[in-house]
Amino acid sequence: MTQYYTRETCRLCDSRDLRLVLPLSNSPLCDDYIETQEDQSSYDLSVYLCEQCSFVQINTIIDPKYVYRNYLYETTSSHGLSEHFQHYANQVCETLNKYGSRLTVDIGSNDGTLLEYFKVNNHNVLGIEPATQIAIAATKRGINTLPEFFDEKKASEIVTRYGRAEIITINNLFANVDHLNDFTKGLDILLDDNGVLVIESSYLIDMIDNMVFDFIYHEHLALF
Repeated sequence: MTQYYTRETCRLCDSRDLRLVLPLSNSPLCDDYIETQEDQSSYDLSVYLCEQCSFVQINTIIDPKYVYRNYLYETTSSHGLSEHFQHYANQVCETLNKYGSRLTVDIGSNDGTLLEYFKVNNHNVLGIEPATQIAIAATKRGINTLPEFFDEKKASEIVTRYGRAEIITINNLFANVDHLNDFTKGLDILLDDNGVLVIESSYLIDMIDNMVFDFIYHEHLALF
């Protein structure tokens, strides 16, 4: 049985004043493919609005180890995403006028596609990716990747081993984090005093305007 729990407070401001704004039927995990005709567990997917800070979120949290350790999705499987990340890396380098770095870290680096483009621009790169096999494969391809979850403790370990990061990128992951305070404290530890943090995430208004309701699933704990 998959471990999960229901959160009763807002993960941003810790208020208990949560209002149900989109009731949805229970759903299995989106990437939980099974080979036999066994029954799959389903979990609440309803969406709540915090009346105190307006943060939109789901409150059913599946154990991240179950979701990500054997994760199947790879960046290169999405059409056009590799080209997007090439433009992304080039734009960051041009904007910062930084063609090389002491350390550039991608949290939730998946197969290392984005970091490959930073590496082309002479950056010293490090990936952090809890999907073990994907992280191992990325390291074998020359993108040093830690098969770990990121948090405050892990940030301190990275600083001790590699130093602080001049650039940190987080793409389509910040919305997947339940313990936002711990995660953000880790960013503060890892990021150099003059460093730059780049976050890319889907946008709730665009999701509503384009009726992209299938972006609501258990990995996406927040809807920004």
